[in-house]
Amino acid sequence: YPREFVFEEKGYNGFPNVKDTVLNRRGHIDVALSNIPALRNEPYSFYDLYRARVEYRVHHFTDENENDRKKVYTWDELGRKIFDENYKITDKERAAVNRYLTELGVRPKGNEEENLKKIENGIKNGIVQYEYVEGPNNDNLDSIITKRAATANGYIKLFAACFTQGEVKHELGMAPNHTDYRLDSKFENWDNLYYHVFYFPDQKKFLYPVD
Repeated sequence: YPREFVFEEKGYNGFPNVKDTVLNRRGHIDVALSNIPALRNEPYSFYDLYRARVEYRVHHFTDENENDRKKVYTWDELGRKIFDENYKITDKERAAVNRYLTELGVRPKGNEEENLKKIENGIKNGIVQYEYVEGPNNDNLDSIITKRAATANGYIKLFAACFTQGEVKHELGMAPNHTDYRLDSKFENWDNLYYHVFYFPDQKKFLYPVD
């Protein structure tokens, strides 16, 4: 790969850690491993979770003088990306969400658990999730509420806005498939984070918004 890309690699379950090298002006990560012990299938266990495997990520980019060492794709950047994509809404969207919450019977100062249930039931039973929704601004919340149709991204954005405007204390994050991977908080790799999940600290419960 181009030497301006600096990768880092991490092995799990016996797979070795190695550093990238530059050969002939190209970057390389080279690993050789032999005599890997077989992993026995065990009933009711997550086979893939215990396989030897490797993860890699871009750590930073270097310029021509090789003096740019700023770490990229960090957890902090991911948090900002999730916030920007799901919580930055227009006044028109905010007004549409407030009307929608009134329609669902959600009272901002009311019982949090009841409001949470009304929001989930209202969205999941009243707004159809599609892989693609035609038309301009199809992920705008006012359009979603009017059409009663949303993509998965629109669904998550609507949940976030409803919880915010309904004063339901929540946190939005992403998670891997825990039958395949354990999240390694010390290795900032976004690639295994497939699922958006909401956590409610006062309820001590999670919600998976798109299913």
